[in-house]
Amino acid sequence: MISLKVFSQGNDGLIAHWNFNGNANDVSGHHLDGVVTGATLTAGYKGVPNTAYYFNGIDNHIDVAFDSLMNIDSAFSICTLVQPIKFYNGSGGRGQGNFILTRGVERAPDYYNIEYCDNAYKEDDNEFDSANEVFCTSTHGTDITQMYTGNTIVNLSTWYCVTVTCNYDSVKIFVDGVKKVSVPFKQTFSVSTYGIAIGYNPTRLSDFPFWVKGIIDDIRLYRRALSEAEVSQYCDSTETYPLLAVPATNLYENHVVVYPNPFSTQAKFLFNGEVHDATIRIVDVLGKVVEEYNGVKGTVFTLYRNSLQPGIYFCFVKEGGQTLFNGKLVIQ
Repeated sequence: MISLKVFSQGNDGLIAHWNFNGNANDVSGHHLDGVVTGATLTAGYKGVPNTAYYFNGIDNHIDVAFDSLMNIDSAFSICTLVQPIKFYNGSGGRGQGNFILTRGVERAPDYYNIEYCDNAYKEDDNEFDSANEVFCTSTHGTDITQMYTGNTIVNLSTWYCVTVTCNYDSVKIFVDGVKKVSVPFKQTFSVSTYGIAIGYNPTRLSDFPFWVKGIIDDIRLYRRALSEAEVSQYCDSTETYPLLAVPATNLYENHVVVYPNPFSTQAKFLFNGEVHDATIRIVDVLGKVVEEYNGVKGTVFTLYRNSLQPGIYFCFVKEGGQTLFNGKLVIQ
């Protein structure tokens, strides 16, 4: 009996997933692709080139055009891997927010975000405060404006796995899989036509755009609150690059598991149901197709390394015009 370690809940309620592997495309199947302005590809959480974006803290950002999927009811989760390099220093020398992901206008009922802050708890303080550098979120606006992670200090040039969850009774912040704060929340979000911004706050360009200077490796947005176990699993999964099933039309079926991953000689594709004429395509980080297998049948397919060199690849599985799977494949 084989025990598979996969982030299976990664598909349940997933709105968008930007893994930043070579570009800012959404790999959830919903095509909420980002438009990159200035941000440059760099090494990510595992030190692999071109798997994250560096933001210069001045004018780099990524924008995602509005889609109705961005309108949530009363539950969401935002997960990210981030390495802060410097705190924002805006008008008057104020630090405060560094916006990883934001949607809507601050403190409005359509608003949600994830950020790291200096001067936390000191809204009118014009000086940096090393005792109050924390991860935080601004949610909704009528009940909660900002909440902070207490005494969890953000150290610069350090990687963090950060998650914000919101459900029908509370908002929580997790750092490296550990819950740091939970506050009551009983609100319903309103709808709007704002898109999503990564690396800044586009609604306050004239005064406080809250630019990020740092590296962002991965962002996932859900329309539900992940459980504490799922949050922990998300952070754990970043250590082994699990591949996620991401069907284009139905996020709850047609899952594919790749095991083991990373691998040295061979990996197995385990289908949740029999395929009859599937295509498996392996693409390198430059977008070149290096392997392609047509007419795949059955419930298991074995991929042999053959002449593929160690590194990161991207894998796509399609059948009958439907994308059954896309994700990252790592060869050791």
